[in-house]
Amino acid sequence: MMQSRRLRYAALGGLLGLATLEACKEDPATHAAFSIAAGTTVDAGTTLDAGGTTDAPTSSDALPAADGATLGCGMDPGQNIGEYVEYHISISGPDLDATNKPKVRDRIYYVRLPKTYDGTTPMRVVYLGTGCGGTTPQAVISLNTASMEQAILVAPMPLLEFNQCFDETIDSVEYPFFDALHKKIEASFCVDPARQFYAGFSTGAWFGNMLGCVFPDVLRAYATIQGGLPPLPTCKDKPIANFTLADTLETGNPYMSNVLASQRVQMIDKCTGTATAPYDTGPGTTLPPTASCVSYTGCPTSYPVVFCTTSGQGHQQFEPFSDFAFWNFFKQF
Repeated sequence: MMQSRRLRYAALGGLLGLATLEACKEDPATHAAFSIAAGTTVDAGTTLDAGGTTDAPTSSDALPAADGATLGCGMDPGQNIGEYVEYHISISGPDLDATNKPKVRDRIYYVRLPKTYDGTTPMRVVYLGTGCGGTTPQAVISLNTASMEQAILVAPMPLLEFNQCFDETIDSVEYPFFDALHKKIEASFCVDPARQFYAGFSTGAWFGNMLGCVFPDVLRAYATIQGGLPPLPTCKDKPIANFTLADTLETGNPYMSNVLASQRVQMIDKCTGTATAPYDTGPGTTLPPTASCVSYTGCPTSYPVVFCTTSGQGHQQFEPFSDFAFWNFFKQF
């Protein structure tokens, strides 16, 4: 249920080809022997990918207003609080239509303003990505339960055109979508531009790894559940905090692809070494069966990298664990 679409398998073929250059042997509970595929580097201008590199789309900083706020502060939000409200936005390209003009798509997203929203206090924003087949905000994780009405939640929906999954290709239509989406949210609501986050499941997790590559100037941290590393454009050389949750026996979203995604973040964050320490997921969390969580001790304090492993637990969102574990991770920033 909610497996990501078939295009990911071409990407995984490339990743597995890279992995054969140098075996990635590790203890699944600790990842103590993390090693990147031989000959692969990730730094300014270079990315670990399965389909070559291309220039990353440009993304401006959050729309400015006062310090620590966006232009949406002081504006009437024009929607009810405490419930998800549907919005539409037209996005052009990057591909062309039959008339050789940028193809225009109607994209749907939902916004939930917390009950504490007053329009003047800049708030955290968390973007939430659904698994394949998701068409409503009920398909995303229930982060509002854990956040105690302290964050604006935004749920972008995938397209039927891509089997109701996010487009995981290197020239993805999701890049211009998210670029327009975060700017629209910043212009419409009172957002703290330095505290924007993303959490996604399955295809939404693959999408999260895409955003972590291209939009680390927008997102302070991101978290994924059972996703993987798709072909990526050239990643921005800017650190980002990351939390990964993956199952060793997952088939549609192979465990090693999650490992490679975390590894890419560790390299861009300039983490040193492979040492780990047990990670406490915080208040309200009880580890799922077979789960263990570690943090990488060689990563900068400001950009922690966490990896939680389960085994044989199936394809699931791990709620309520993921709700509280992710919120506890995000709220430290």
